[in-house]
Amino acid sequence: MVFNEIIQVLTELIEAYGYIGILIVSLISNSIPYVSLPYLALLVFMAPFVGSPVLAVLASAFGATIGKVVILFLGRSFRTILSEKTKENLECFNYLFKKWSFIAVFLFASLPLPDDVLYIPLGLSGYRLLPYFIAVFAGKIIVTALAILFGKAFIEIASNYNIPFEISFASLIIITVLITYIAIKVNWKNVVESYNKSIELGVKTLINEIINSFKFKLKK
Repeated sequence: MVFNEIIQVLTELIEAYGYIGILIVSLISNSIPYVSLPYLALLVFMAPFVGSPVLAVLASAFGATIGKVVILFLGRSFRTILSEKTKENLECFNYLFKKWSFIAVFLFASLPLPDDVLYIPLGLSGYRLLPYFIAVFAGKIIVTALAILFGKAFIEIASNYNIPFEISFASLIIITVLITYIAIKVNWKNVVESYNKSIELGVKTLINEIINSFKFKLKK
C-alpha cells in the first residue's frame, strides 16, 4: 500500500513539473541507500508524453547522478568512525581498485544493478568525486536514454497497430523482468575483469554470461 502511494506521488511529480519532476524523481530514487524505486519504469511510460526525449534523458541522468553523489558522501561519512588502520587498508583498496574503478562505476550506473553495494565502499575508501561523477553521469545517460527511447518507440508502435493498453503494459513488464533477470544472473565481476584485458574479451564474456544465465534457468 505504501509502495503504491510512493509510485503515485512520483508519477504526479512528473505530470506536474515535467523535466524538473523527472529530475526530482530520479534524484529521490537514487539517493536512498539499497532501496530501488522503479523510476526508469515510470520514465518508460511518462517521458514520451513530457516532450523532448533528449531533455528528459539529461534531466533524469543529472538527477540520478546527484542522488548517487549523496550515496558516495554517505559512504565517506562512515570514515569518521573507522580506525586509522582500517582507513589505511581502505587506501590500499582504493589504489588497487584504481585500474578499473572508472569502468566499474560506469557499468554499474549504466545497467540495472544494485550499485550502492559498490558506491558506498568507494566512498569509504575516499574515491575522488570528479571521476565518480563523470562515470555515473555517462552511465545514467545510457540507461535512461535506452529506457525512454524504448518506451517512446514501444508506445508509438502500440498506438499505430491499435494494440490494447493492457497488452502493451504486460509486454513491457515481461521485457523489464527479462532484462532484470539477465542483470542479476550475469557475473559482472568476470565481465569487468575480462574487459580490463581487452574490449573484445569483455564483449565475449558478456555474451557467454547472458547465454549461461538462460542455460541455468533451463536446468532448473
